[in-house]
Amino acid sequence: MKKILYNEIDGFKIIVGEAALIVDPEATKKKVGNSIENTEEFKQQKKYADEMNNHWRMMAQSEESYKLAEKQNNKKKMQEHEDNYYYHRKKYKELEKQLHKLAPIINKKRSELFKENEVYFEPSKNEIHVEDAQCDRLINLFMKNSYVNTEGKIIPDNRGIYYSKDKEWSRHEITKIGVDPQIDWIKEKNLTSDSKEEIYEQFELERIANLSPEDKLKEAEQLKVKVTSESVYMKHELEIKEDPKATEKSRKYYKEECQKIDDLYGIK
Repeated sequence: MKKILYNEIDGFKIIVGEAALIVDPEATKKKVGNSIENTEEFKQQKKYADEMNNHWRMMAQSEESYKLAEKQNNKKKMQEHEDNYYYHRKKYKELEKQLHKLAPIINKKRSELFKENEVYFEPSKNEIHVEDAQCDRLINLFMKNSYVNTEGKIIPDNRGIYYSKDKEWSRHEITKIGVDPQIDWIKEKNLTSDSKEEIYEQFELERIANLSPEDKLKEAEQLKVKVTSESVYMKHELEIKEDPKATEKSRKYYKEECQKIDDLYGIK
């Protein structure tokens, strides 16, 4: 199992990466429960431990009995208790070796049980848990496409400005992923130079038409200031070239351009 990370974009759960799952040790321990105690290895370990405890008690008992026999100067009993002590000590050591051999086997068994019964922390916000194969499939799609949702569907990204023409040009904008443009829409970057010029002229006329009379006069005056500068520059250039009609030509240019501005803004 792995987890897929995603972000909510325009109502879609869009994949942004993957991550390994994190095991919840307490929940796993609870799930495993007493399973380890039911294994043959654990039962054998308990048996060895119980026998070792018994031999340990017998060693302690033999030691006490030896001290008592020593006080009584009963050498026969002293020897019996000494022999008994070393007998149980030998058995204890033998069992201890067996227990040490069994320890790694039990630890391995415990690890296997924990691995088989792993419980993962619940998915956090913007996470889902999926099988490894499903995760690999989704990430493969994610690496090849900009927007893939958690169900493995490729979400189109058509965001941008579009134009369509039916007698006049219309402007459209797609602001969200997963939205398809209408069949007659043309993306802004795909417009021809002629179309761009038509659109500019149409929209500029519409913009001017929506201006208040005061704003029309203000814009027109600003444009005429520019025309004045152009006329002055033209006159100076013509005079440098010793054109005898420098003033006449520059004035004519000024009047014609100002008339165009008045016509454009509807000024009479």
